[in-house]
Amino acid sequence: MTWAQDGSLFASYGDGWGFEPGTEEKLSLGLARIPGFPADPEGRNIRSSSGELYGDGPNGGKASGMLDVSG
Repeated sequence: MTWAQDGSLFASYGDGWGFEPGTEEKLSLGLARIPGFPADPEGRNIRSSSGELYGDGPNGGKASGMLDVSG
């Protein structure tokens, strides 16, 4: 996860469908934005053809880190 200048958290997830309502197909790598403060966060999937990967378990790519550069 990384914390962006606007206060949102950006994260990746693996082997899942992301936040509700979820993706149509299970992703081995997906991206999400989590705006809001700890008392009331709200997760939102970031749909991206270049940022989503498919494949189950060890056969699919996973994130190893994330960094916000220049806001």
